[in-house]
Amino acid sequence: MNKYINIHSHTYCDGAIIVLNCYPNEIQNALSENNARYYTVGLHPWYISDEYEIALAEIRLTASNPSILAIGETGLDKLCSTPMLLQEKVFKEHIAIAEEYQKPLIIHCVKAYNELIRIKNELNPTTPWVIHGFRGNIQITKALLKAGFYFSYGQNLSYLSESLLLIPSDKLFLETDDKAILIEDVYAETARLLSIELKQLQNLVLQNFEHVFLKKA
Repeated sequence: MNKYINIHSHTYCDGAIIVLNCYPNEIQNALSENNARYYTVGLHPWYISDEYEIALAEIRLTASNPSILAIGETGLDKLCSTPMLLQEKVFKEHIAIAEEYQKPLIIHCVKAYNELIRIKNELNPTTPWVIHGFRGNIQITKALLKAGFYFSYGQNLSYLSESLLLIPSDKLFLETDDKAILIEDVYAETARLLSIELKQLQNLVLQNFEHVFLKKA
């Protein structure tokens, strides 16, 4: 296993094990091209259209593929134009697929953490929920930790250092998302902020990846 694990990227790159984020209309081509080893598939709340049921059908069709490690990104975003009721409906469909295939959920959340926690408490899912690109403050972080979420950090780590320091080592992941940054730099900055050796950070993220995404004990 490569020493750098990037659990959420929109572009393929060498030098790390990446989990490539794909939209429903991209996933078949992505799987056939086999550029990346691992994938996620989901309908982002920004891109929910009148044809969302077709997209959900494609997600369900491909969810059993062993190369698809997680469902998403999906979630809730109060800054986009999609009505919140529709966002919640589509989000819950993703949750159902994740539960059916026992795969983690990759979550995009903007200014909707109360709603996110409410839904998790209502549905009591058995699969891990990972908030990607996390940017929450200390209060939000504590509430999400209490609810059992996992966290993935990317850019602006120095700005987020107070929340990062609260994350238990077994709840932490790292990513590049769609940003023009290197996962190696994300690891280096995270190790510095946590005051641990880079190798130690690599090992703990690898253990988390194997446990949550690869289902290893």
